[in-house]
Amino acid sequence: MPRPRRDELIARYNFAIDEFQIEALDALDRGDSVLVAAPTGSGKTLVAEYAIEAARRQGQRAFYTAPIKALSNQKFNDLVAHYGKSEVGLLTGDNSINPNAPILVMTTEVLRNMIYARSEALAMLSVVVLDEVHFLQDAYRGPVWEEVIIHLDPTVQLVCLSATVSNATEVTEWLSTVRGKTVPVVEEKRPVELINHFVVGDAATHEIKIFETIVNGSPNQEVSKLESTSSQTDTRTSEVATDIESSLCAQKAVTIIHAKSSRNRRPFATRRSLARDCFHIQSKPM
Repeated sequence: MPRPRRDELIARYNFAIDEFQIEALDALDRGDSVLVAAPTGSGKTLVAEYAIEAARRQGQRAFYTAPIKALSNQKFNDLVAHYGKSEVGLLTGDNSINPNAPILVMTTEVLRNMIYARSEALAMLSVVVLDEVHFLQDAYRGPVWEEVIIHLDPTVQLVCLSATVSNATEVTEWLSTVRGKTVPVVEEKRPVELINHFVVGDAATHEIKIFETIVNGSPNQEVSKLESTSSQTDTRTSEVATDIESSLCAQKAVTIIHAKSSRNRRPFATRRSLARDCFHIQSKPM
């Protein structure tokens, strides 16, 4: 079945598509895989939705993988809202919902297991979305992404998404080596401004107070005062804790010395030994 026209695939959107998204769609229409590296909120998901819609209209399957179950559940609900429950399934360690659906959302480990088991679910698979693909660099779970990328059928298109991968060109070169042509699409403009806040819990009122970290381009003076007060409090608390530990240690020394004196004639050796044991408490750095 021929690939649907682009205007049909993007008819659902009531906004203009950005240039980096068009670049990614062009690559997908040519049959290439893509790695989209763009800030959070810039519209990476549109590229994934485009690939999924194209596969669906061609009578093929599309998988959307995510690193954690919470994100998988979120994407499942998003896709169900658009396509309906009959068209979307979910496979995680906890849930198996409509596993024969043309669109399947799953954790990446589930797809890896499918590949090794030569699952029939991989039949008619056209595209796989690898969300949060920067997990490739994770020391523990990274091999799962590597195995999926290497062992997935070479005819399957990959749509790799990440907001934090910094070496997109290098990763894309590796992807092209193991899977065929993969196009890097990098967008550096951040459409959603990130504002840092400082959150403080008021012990007196049990309220949460939120302050902007930067005000008019300079550090918030209220936050600076709070940090200074907190630092002084921590110092006083450390001093009190050290005094209490030293006192308890001294009491312990006296108690044991008396006990030793009643059984043998080496109380001073015991005192010296306990003094060494207590020294590290009394000389703790603040």
